[in-house]
Amino acid sequence: RIHELNFNPVWRLPPTVVNKDLIPKGRSMHRKGQSVLVKYGIDAYDGSGKKVNPQKIYWTSSRPFSLSYRQQPGEDNPLGFVKINFHNAHSVYLHDTPSDSIFGRNFRAASSGCIRVQNVEQLVTWILNGQDGWERYMVDAIKESGKRKDVRVKKPDKLYFTYITAWATKDGVIQFRRDLYRKDRVS
Repeated sequence: RIHELNFNPVWRLPPTVVNKDLIPKGRSMHRKGQSVLVKYGIDAYDGSGKKVNPQKIYWTSSRPFSLSYRQQPGEDNPLGFVKINFHNAHSVYLHDTPSDSIFGRNFRAASSGCIRVQNVEQLVTWILNGQDGWERYMVDAIKESGKRKDVRVKKPDKLYFTYITAWATKDGVIQFRRDLYRKDRVS
């Protein structure tokens, strides 16, 4: 069930993104005298929660692996303007994206596991329908403001996913996509 919306969310970089993307990019940029953290507005924190000076991180050492990373709301934040939380064992959520162009691609597996939503404002308005007077103009206003706001969903709706790797279009053309999660079990 969808239980909470985070408007203009802070992104806590997951371990897969840190290990596969951030640290290699940090090492590459460090060799050029640049900081990946400064460029993308990402903050690093040590084990006690203290913010680390990005200029004092030696990317060739093992220290970057021991830090946690957060990106504040803004135009570079991959979660876009809203994160939609639902209960699950995998820390997966729905979210907006600043990269709207991905929705026009045939191959869209560019995520680390969470799910980007096209026209997310419509979905958010539907989720909040009838809750404390939330209407579309309010969703648009909070997007425009850039301010953080967490909203509990008072009447959580069930969320269902369908994984489709083949379908027919209206003109009868069969579309096939790669089975990224190996759910088709075709031998």
